[in-house]
Amino acid sequence: MFRPKLAARVEHTLLGVLAVVVGVAWLNEQLPRWAGFAFVIVGAVIIVRSFRLGVVIRGDHVVNSGLLWSRRIRTAQVTSISGFPALKWTSESGSRRWTPMVGFMRHSPIRRAVADYNLDQVHRISTALDVPIDRD
Repeated sequence: MFRPKLAARVEHTLLGVLAVVVGVAWLNEQLPRWAGFAFVIVGAVIIVRSFRLGVVIRGDHVVNSGLLWSRRIRTAQVTSISGFPALKWTSESGSRRWTPMVGFMRHSPIRRAVADYNLDQVHRISTALDVPIDRD
């Protein structure tokens, strides 16, 4: 199981808190209420899911948990990891796809120690999946 540091997960949680605050403020205005409810719901989902961010490799599958959903991919379909980072894989139909590993993003305002940790985790995931990391 590969998880981002707590500081990175808290950073992602703040995005959800911001969405909830915007939603509540929206509900207090004379604007469409459905939009305010949508912000609150999406924000709540992000708050909860930010603590579940990570990559889990189980047998012949890898599960990448992001801010809004998780994707289960057969390890044999994973071809590489992009520098973003994202799992690059090929679907059963032959389509090339990618799934971002949001918890390990390197272009983030988080501290350097967290960024170094994230890079180390991406290298460990690459080793565990036996796939290269693209230099993009």
